[in-house]
Amino acid sequence: MIDLEAYITSSGRYKDRANSPDLNKAAILYATILLERVNKALKHLGIEQVDISSGFRPFGTNGKVGGSKRSAHMTGQAIDLMDDKDQSLAKAFTKPILEKFDLYRENYTDTRGKWTNWVHLQTRPVPSGKRIFKP
Repeated sequence: MIDLEAYITSSGRYKDRANSPDLNKAAILYATILLERVNKALKHLGIEQVDISSGFRPFGTNGKVGGSKRSAHMTGQAIDLMDDKDQSLAKAFTKPILEKFDLYRENYTDTRGKWTNWVHLQTRPVPSGKRIFKP
């Protein structure tokens, strides 16, 4: 399953993020809660291996990648997992699964990329209160 180091470094792609001054005690606590919930959900779904597209993002990095100014990635409350062309992983995180594990997911129509797709999960509630939301 996903460990804290993999989350912080996005599966080892951004090792420098582990030394970011933005990675404070609060972000680590939030990330620990996020990973506990996501890992339990993945286990429940029978998914053993995932690749992290984006985990923790320092504030400066978030702006460079076009992230929201209020992105939950900056506080350790969000994770993007690589998904297939059919967005099977995103579709597996149904409303009942999200409720059971106290997670929120971006609508998968908004997590399609030019070269890859991902599923965005977060622990921070959204203003609408909906488990599946539009960014």
